[in-house]
Amino acid sequence: MKDAYDLYGKLRPAVSDLALVDQILEEYQTREAGRRILHLSDLHFGTEQALEHEAYLSAHLESIADSVDRVVITGDLFNQPRREEALAFRNFRAMLTRNRKEDIIVIPGNHDQKWLGNFGAPLREAAKLEWSSLVVDDELQCVFLCFNSSLDADFARGKVTVHQLREMGTAFETQCICRPAVRNYLRIALVHHHPFSFETAQETWIARALSRANLSDEYFLRMDDAESFLKWCARRGVPLLLHGHKHVPRYVTAYISPPDGENWPGRRLTAVGCGTSLGAEGKPLSYNLVRWDSHVQSWTVSFFADPGDGSGFTRQYVAVHAVSAATSE
Repeated sequence: MKDAYDLYGKLRPAVSDLALVDQILEEYQTREAGRRILHLSDLHFGTEQALEHEAYLSAHLESIADSVDRVVITGDLFNQPRREEALAFRNFRAMLTRNRKEDIIVIPGNHDQKWLGNFGAPLREAAKLEWSSLVVDDELQCVFLCFNSSLDADFARGKVTVHQLREMGTAFETQCICRPAVRNYLRIALVHHHPFSFETAQETWIARALSRANLSDEYFLRMDDAESFLKWCARRGVPLLLHGHKHVPRYVTAYISPPDGENWPGRRLTAVGCGTSLGAEGKPLSYNLVRWDSHVQSWTVSFFADPGDGSGFTRQYVAVHAVSAATSE
């Protein structure tokens, strides 16, 4: 409480100056106060934007490597499931691994498994990559539950099947039996598709064409049966979900309550979406930093972006969330 009063005293006179508030938070949250997770997404190697921006993003990430404790990438690693594009991502992944000296947590997106992100399933290149499943990080005191939401869905839509959920539940319970402390770690779900639907500006030719036909691109991009996935996360005690897919930074918090006839505690879930880290479709280069403080059970999410001209990554906004018994059963 003493620390809380101290921080409040500094923030109160600065409340009208967002830049000063940001500076105070940055100075207050020292490395000892929490661990940082770097969240990248939608790299789309194989596009012109990826070719132009890779060197710049790599140099920037190398410059902040010492301040990052874990790296996660939430899908669409390359634009088409072709060998040359998969190799480009592998080189990028190897660079991140050398800087971090540990494996990068990676899940696939629809473009990694389907032609144009929508059709067929030429999985040869995608199958060669090592996807993450359940990752336990003892230093962060986090458990990453990694899903492939593109495997069993039509077009560019997503779906997490009951089979995946059951397999994940089995893997988690097995870890808890072997290491009981894991049950008290923060549980973070990684999924490519956004569990909370939303509309975006009609910036692509496909979106504009669909609009003229009175259709929304969300129909082709959404996560099917998202309510069941969110309910599973709430029951499993997962308060934080990281995703990508729509190339737009996103922060949504919602309370998931049990339906009639089911007896389990409701839970507040937060979904954090990353934009496109290599500026696909002409969007700004984006990444997120999630700072998790296991001592006080809270996280801070900072959203960073560069317009694509190399002028520098700047913090766009910050979201602070305190977890109330987030990891209790």
